Amino acid sequence: MTTTEFDLDLVTAPAKEVVKQFLDRFSDDVSLNELAEEIGILARVRDGLIDVREGRVISFEELKRKHQAWLTT
Repeated sequence: MTTTEFDLDLVTAPAKEVVKQFLDRFSDDVSLNELAEEIGILARVRDGLIDVREGRVISFEELKRKHQAWLTT
């Protein structure tokens, strides 16, 4: 893969269309394991973008306050 840009919106486009466009960026000799790993990463990025769009985010400062004990151990 040479670029991370897509011709469609990762959040609103149907998942099948996102994957089809994503697959076209790989060479024909890519392994199934590599594809599975890359699609997993793409899915997590897409989930994160959806969370941001829907306002399911907190600031880093709020995260530190909520998990102060965990961060100091």
